[in-house]
Amino acid sequence: MAVAACTYDKLPVAEQQALPDEGHLVAALEWAEPDSEVPEGGG
Repeated sequence: MAVAACTYDKLPVAEQQALPDEGHLVAALEWAEPDSEVPEGGG
């Protein structure tokens, strides 16, 4: 599968910088589901 071979670290730097970082993703998920509990261990 072509998608399975594509990883973040293989993207060009400009593409990596265009993607949201982990903090932005976490903030978006927390905003979308503010009452959900985070499992122990953070994930």
